[in-house]
Amino acid sequence: VYKNNPRSATNRLFGALGFLMSTWLVTLFITQHPSFVAANLFWVRMSIFVAMPMSLAFFLLAHTLPRNRLQLGRRAFYLLLGATAVVMAINLSPHVFTDVEFIENGVPRPIVGMGMISFGLLSTIFSLSAVYLLFKKSITSKGVERKQFRFITAGMLLMLGLIIGTIFIPVIIYNNPFFAPFAPLYASLFLSTTAYSIIRHRFMDVRLILART
Repeated sequence: VYKNNPRSATNRLFGALGFLMSTWLVTLFITQHPSFVAANLFWVRMSIFVAMPMSLAFFLLAHTLPRNRLQLGRRAFYLLLGATAVVMAINLSPHVFTDVEFIENGVPRPIVGMGMISFGLLSTIFSLSAVYLLFKKSITSKGVERKQFRFITAGMLLMLGLIIGTIFIPVIIYNNPFFAPFAPLYASLFLSTTAYSIIRHRFMDVRLILART
């Protein structure tokens, strides 16, 4: 998608989102792997460090689709970028995850600190705003564009709803990371619906790349 039109803000944001999502899934895998037990606290912090710009990328993509230029004003963009950077710095501090304890069978369970409030609040705002924007565009758009937004909105709503409901909230409130290993499955919901929209409804116009492949 990025190679198809690297000058388009929509394509650049989709490429950035794919990179951030892949990185986030890798960090989640590492937090659950026995080989990284000694550095588990670091990787737990890294998982939400990467999750913060990923949430911003979701919002910016939803706000920009399907335009070639960023639709957000410059002042608002830098304000959101600054807020994201501040929360990312907090996410690496001991104020978000203070420690990690190991329960039955050596399963790590991070201990949440007060700094998690800033991450939970900003990421939730980004996620809900992204779903709202896509839902609004799916209603106001027509023809093929409406079909494109319909699939993408459904995929994003399912993924974010499951991530927030079964990973973020249980970790924040109950210190329970039981559903964290299911994150790749949740991400596949968004990726599969977007892929279907790309192939079936020519979303982001990648026909030339598909034909060459």
